[in-house]
Amino acid sequence: MKEDRVSFNEETKCYYIKCNADKIRVSTIGGKKDIDKKLLEEISIWLEKNIEQIKEFGAQELVDLKNEDWLEDNQEEITEIEFIKKLNLQNIVIHKKGNLDMIFDADDIFYDHCVTIYTDENFIIKDALLGY
Repeated sequence: MKEDRVSFNEETKCYYIKCNADKIRVSTIGGKKDIDKKLLEEISIWLEKNIEQIKEFGAQELVDLKNEDWLEDNQEEITEIEFIKKLNLQNIVIHKKGNLDMIFDADDIFYDHCVTIYTDENFIIKDALLGY
């Protein structure tokens, strides 16, 4: 039996999408109260196919920031591969126009800050920044 890629949790009132073995929380910005399940399925499939490339983009954009400005005393520099391994997708925000904010727990790379990777409405990755 095929497992659904999209689920709704009545208790938390949130949608979740499947990405490999993980369930990722989805929320919206811009007034959409009902999320199109087809869009959520499309995002889920896209994530499964591209999650490593998304993480690689984040690492390429932010590893120098970590190594130049965020190292603790006597801490060794982090490689892109180590950076990628620490990223764990936690939440996706869908904007009204369809662009995404993918929020990753960064396993204390930047202390309590998360890493947010942004796409346009066509799932083209545009930027990676620190978040709160």
